[in-house]
Amino acid sequence: MADGKTHFAVSSVAAGVAAIALLAVGSVSKEGVLILFASGIVGGMLPDMDSGHSPSINAAWSLAGVLVSFLVVFSQVDHFSVVELSLLWLAVYLAFRVILLRLLLRLTIHRGIIHSVPIAMMSGLLAVLLFHYWFHLSLSLSWLAASFVFLGFIGHLLLDELYSLNLFGAGQRMALGSAFKLFSKEWRVSLLAWLLVGGLIWLVPEPAGALDSFLQPSYWQKIKQRMLPSQGWFFH
Repeated sequence: MADGKTHFAVSSVAAGVAAIALLAVGSVSKEGVLILFASGIVGGMLPDMDSGHSPSINAAWSLAGVLVSFLVVFSQVDHFSVVELSLLWLAVYLAFRVILLRLLLRLTIHRGIIHSVPIAMMSGLLAVLLFHYWFHLSLSLSWLAASFVFLGFIGHLLLDELYSLNLFGAGQRMALGSAFKLFSKEWRVSLLAWLLVGGLIWLVPEPAGALDSFLQPSYWQKIKQRMLPSQGWFFH
C-alpha cells in the first residue's frame, strides 16, 4: 500500500489541478476553490484516517478539523460575537481533532470496512448533507465539494491497489484486493454500510440541474482550451 506522504501528495496535486480548472472556466469562486481543494485532500486521506500514527494522516486530520471549524463559524457568523465565534471554532476543532479521532481509532480496524467503496459513497453523500444543510453552501458547490471527497477517496483506494500489484517488482503483494472492495470480511458490517448508503441516497437533495453543465461536451471542451497557454507561456 502507498504511504501517507504519497497519498497526501497525490490527493493535493489532483485536487489542486481540478479546482484550478473549475476556477479557470468560471464554475467556482476563489473561495470555492479552497473548499474544493481541502475537500479533495480530506477525501484522499479518509481511508487511512483510522491509522492515527502517520504524520501525513495527522496533518490531514488537522486540515479537516480546520475546514470543518471554519465552515461552522461561517454558518453562525451572524448570530454570535467575535469571542463566541472564536471559542466555537476552537471547540469544534478540538472535538474533531481529538475526540472524533480517538473514537475512530477505537472502533475501526485499519484496512477494514473503511477501505471500501460503500464508505467512499457514504463519505460523499454525507459531505453533501453537511455542506448544504449545516454549512449552508449552495447546492452546486455542495455537490462539487462532495464529488471531490468521493473521488479523492476512490483515488486513494485505487492507488493502494496499484501499489499492491508491485509493478516494479516480481509478483503481487498479499495486500492486493484489501483496499478497493465492495464488502469486508465481516458481512454484518458490510450490510450496515450498504444500508446506510441507501438511506443517505434517500436523504440527500437532488442536484436539480446544479451539475448539468458538467455533462455538456462544450463544457469539457472549454476546460481543454484553457488547459495549456495559447500565446506562449506566461504571455499576456
